[in-house]
Amino acid sequence: MHAGRWRKTSAGSHEVRGRTLGIVGYGRIGSQVSVLAEALGMRVIYHDVVPTLALGNARPAASLEHLLRESDVVTLHVPATEGTSNLIGQRELGLMRDGAMLLNNSRGSVVNIDALGEALRSSHLAGAAVDVFPHEPSSNDEPFESPLRGLDNVILTPHVGGSTGEAQEAIAQDVATKLTRFINVGSTTGAVNVPNVELAAQPGGERARPHRILHFHKNVPGVLGKLHEALSAHGANVSGEVLGTNQELGYVVVDVDPGDSRPVVEELEAIPETIRVRSILRAWHDADDPTVLVVAHRAAHRGPGAGGPENSLPSIEAAIAMGCDMIEVDVRRTIDGHFVLMHDTTVDRTTTGKGRVDELTLEQVRELRLLDGDGLPTVLAVPTLREALLACRGRIMVNLDKARGYLAECLSLATQLGMRNHVVLKARIQSEDASDYLRSNGLDDLVGGQSPHTLSFMPIVAFDESTDAPDALLELTSLAVLHAPAIEVCLDGEAAGDRLIYPVANLLDGRARLWMNSLWDSISGGRSDSRAIEDPHAVWGWMVDNGVTVIQTDEPQRLLEYLRSRGLHW
Repeated sequence: MHAGRWRKTSAGSHEVRGRTLGIVGYGRIGSQVSVLAEALGMRVIYHDVVPTLALGNARPAASLEHLLRESDVVTLHVPATEGTSNLIGQRELGLMRDGAMLLNNSRGSVVNIDALGEALRSSHLAGAAVDVFPHEPSSNDEPFESPLRGLDNVILTPHVGGSTGEAQEAIAQDVATKLTRFINVGSTTGAVNVPNVELAAQPGGERARPHRILHFHKNVPGVLGKLHEALSAHGANVSGEVLGTNQELGYVVVDVDPGDSRPVVEELEAIPETIRVRSILRAWHDADDPTVLVVAHRAAHRGPGAGGPENSLPSIEAAIAMGCDMIEVDVRRTIDGHFVLMHDTTVDRTTTGKGRVDELTLEQVRELRLLDGDGLPTVLAVPTLREALLACRGRIMVNLDKARGYLAECLSLATQLGMRNHVVLKARIQSEDASDYLRSNGLDDLVGGQSPHTLSFMPIVAFDESTDAPDALLELTSLAVLHAPAIEVCLDGEAAGDRLIYPVANLLDGRARLWMNSLWDSISGGRSDSRAIEDPHAVWGWMVDNGVTVIQTDEPQRLLEYLRSRGLHW
């Protein structure tokens, strides 16, 4: 009409009255769609994995297949889970009636878009309306790509199902209510990324209200037993408890009789499977927190408690089990664009193979076996960066080294895994180049400030015995524009350490954490791990007494024992 054409025709037009609507997912949304459809005169059948009472005249279908065969229109209202991934694929579309229609306003992963496109092009389906997609642009400026583009029997909308003023207000109120309930009573009912748990609040009455402890942990056997052992060891009487799990996480809410519950919480935090990265992040971003954070260099691969070769998954698990706060791992890229953990440019020193990492494919690298500390082959393959990040998620922070040439790709992976705030990047840069460096590496959100909600960038500065204290302090002051949570300071030799450590720490006090490495004399102010093994106070004691609050070491177990003996680590 707007184009000036009058095209009055009944071809392809049908009344909805008397048609059958099949609803897949009969929860809060699906059941309300049922009521609306009946008001329009439609016959409603539904399918849900949970037996659900029908509203109105709706009737449950015997199975999903039965629903697909019987429906003129199928509408989807299910969450995104492993069980609903590609729930509607080529087989399911083939079961639908010729000329049927499909509506998807649930999640993009539920429908195989390629199969749907084929069903529409072949006219098996008369039409579809799709609001959600497997891959969606992150902003309005990015192009939208889909095999459904250009099909005249499809309505495409850009995930706007909830984009009304009223819906946004309702969502805001619902989110605020759920967050308030989590903060007040630990409720996670309605959450999509953690187990749903609800423990009724217990009134105080004549007795004081019990203390409520919330514990997130990796869902593996034995954690609940460790939790109960910790409660028993401190004489905590449990008055209420509920546990929920999903494939990855466990979440338990425990009410204990009033008392000093802090020792219990500290012991629970020390359980290796505890999801404790929030506590670490809180300390990492608080320059006034007295906790001295421990970084396991190339993960825990040396000294007591070592788990395996450097940059290996067992050494990562060992660092977590010890209670380290962060691991440092090295990242290299294979010739076919995959990221693996490897310190050297070649695989010669640490594996059974030979050659440059960037000249080998991922398959070739994965066929190799890591060598142990004595140079003997193990059964361990070289881990990918994805595997390493997944092992660390929620449990420990990660410093990515050797990744300077491909920061954006590494960060993209960390973001996909929900780990952007776990990651620490660092580089030696001049203060005047700091902002430009961040922007050129896709780190624009760090210019002007850093927070626990994003990744951390840490500048590295190096001073030697020829560096004047005023010059060192001027360089550090000029880096304040980064608002970095920490600054790594390398001091070459004991003379430089003795002369510069105090003024450097005094300048950073309350502004940023002071990170030092006790790996080698040339970066540790002449005080390295080899000396700390014999005299920890002369090395680590000297550091912490002079204001160092992050220490990277090859001896994480010994360092943790020393710090705990002084009350400087949980």
